[in-house]
Amino acid sequence: MLVVWVVLDLSPGFFLQRIVENVGATHFWIGMSKAPVMAMVIAAIGCRQGMEVGNDVESLGRRVTAAVVHAIFAIILIDAVFALLYMKLDI
Repeated sequence: MLVVWVVLDLSPGFFLQRIVENVGATHFWIGMSKAPVMAMVIAAIGCRQGMEVGNDVESLGRRVTAAVVHAIFAIILIDAVFALLYMKLDI
């Protein structure tokens, strides 16, 4: 909403009105149901990689990069699983 307001000069009220008109409650709740799962997976990956950091900066850099790559891969994989699940449930 902030980006639309600043870049496109559209009011927040207009933005919210368009969101309500175009995004159904089902889609909203589907997104909200996936968010906590994704957050837990990202946090777990970050914690796991953080526990492997050594005593030097190079180790930190390698582990941060690994955490980002693993998290992106996990998000794509989990989103695909959710898509299959919701398709089977006909949601």
